[in-house]
Amino acid sequence: MQKIVLFGKKPRVVGNGFLATGSDSNLLIFKEVYMKKILAIGLMAGIILVMVAGSVFAGNTYDPVINDRIAEQQKRIDEGIASGQLSSAEADILQDNLNWIKAEDTRLKADGKLTPKERARLNKMLDRNSNMIYKKKHNPIRRLCPRR
Repeated sequence: MQKIVLFGKKPRVVGNGFLATGSDSNLLIFKEVYMKKILAIGLMAGIILVMVAGSVFAGNTYDPVINDRIAEQQKRIDEGIASGQLSSAEADILQDNLNWIKAEDTRLKADGKLTPKERARLNKMLDRNSNMIYKKKHNPIRRLCPRR
């Protein structure tokens, strides 16, 4: 910290260009110290912000929506087999589709990031498989001949 030198009541330039008079000298010293503390706190806050932002964008591959949708489709396939709504051939096809989607999910996340375009592609595949599961579970048998 720089010292303020006073000669009588005339102001003198001291240190970094501060002007000091008899009654203002303590205020100027306080302002200088206070400004240094604010600058130090601001720099620390900026460094912490950069570190947090870097960790958020570095390896964001976890997507709970996609993981939940895969788990839900697996549950629907298992329930369809148990209830008899899905034949074994239909269940095999739907399970193969879901396994392929899981493999794609793993492959896309292998580089450490999942881009919005890749996430949209996975969601589109899951939408298509979900529609197939619904259609296969709700395909009624139609009578060709009239009822007697």
